[in-house]
Amino acid sequence: MPNCLLFLFNCQKPSLHQRWEGFKGERTEGHKPIFSVKRSSIIGRSRTSVAVEVYDSPGVEYLIEGCFPQRCCKVFNAAKELVAEIRRKVDPTTSVMLGKEVFWL
Repeated sequence: MPNCLLFLFNCQKPSLHQRWEGFKGERTEGHKPIFSVKRSSIIGRSRTSVAVEVYDSPGVEYLIEGCFPQRCCKVFNAAKELVAEIRRKVDPTTSVMLGKEVFWL
């Protein structure tokens, strides 16, 4: 069985946000998360954005907007600069959008 590279844990505390913590490898007792992901508030905000906080690098935060199941997301840094994008690939010869498993990063 392959080793786990990243483990996401859904925090179950009552909140207006959904929150997950990311661990390097398997989550075991005593290990601290390396980042957290928090969905924007369900009140008055779009449900298509999440905020990512990196714990080992204070002040490093990202905002991810879009819809990952549709492979259409943009990643912005704390200065609101676009640092990454995920989008579905289009065949350049036929202009046909390929399946969801084929995308650009």
